[in-house]
Amino acid sequence: MTAVIPEMNFTRPGSVNPRKIISAIEKYHVTTMFGSPALINRVGRHGVKKGKRLPSLRRVISAGAPVPAAVMERFAAMLRPDAQIFTPYGATEALPVCSIGSDEILGETRAITEAGGGVCIGSPVEGIRLEVIEISDTPIDQWDDALRAPIGKIGEIVVQGEQVTRRYHNHPEADLLSKIKDPATGGFFHRMGDLGGETNRGGSGSVAANPIGW
Repeated sequence: MTAVIPEMNFTRPGSVNPRKIISAIEKYHVTTMFGSPALINRVGRHGVKKGKRLPSLRRVISAGAPVPAAVMERFAAMLRPDAQIFTPYGATEALPVCSIGSDEILGETRAITEAGGGVCIGSPVEGIRLEVIEISDTPIDQWDDALRAPIGKIGEIVVQGEQVTRRYHNHPEADLLSKIKDPATGGFFHRMGDLGGETNRGGSGSVAANPIGW
């Protein structure tokens, strides 16, 4: 994809000049936008106040921190009806892991989150196997199905997939704590360091396409 880099201080997205972001989108008919939640918030506030619309945008991606539903709702008001804001979940060691769009958040999960039910991070992306295991602070050498936490119980998120890093550079102690060998596949699971819970599990043991709170 062609990249359009707006004029801004990338170390301070929360203080960005929203006019420059909107100008770049309009001038180059940008179709896909990535911005931190702080940037989305600032541009959205300005856009709603000025009655701006961004019809060229087909999708917006925001990551790096949770995106409050109110921030998403404001920015979505600037988009065409079939456009969405997506918030992928992951980490430096594994990205993306899950993704969820503004249609689902604003239409379904927002009320649960605001009632204290946790933040929905969506469904695992294609190629990711996600499991929730019983919480432990000790190393786990090998995967065993008995490690899984029951459906609905909060546990530790672990993931397996091509986009998951195999090891840390010159840091075997971190490997010991964060990687779980999987004898069945010859691969491994990475311990994300986050807690979450499944709403359903597929027959193969993978997480079904249902919301996961964390």
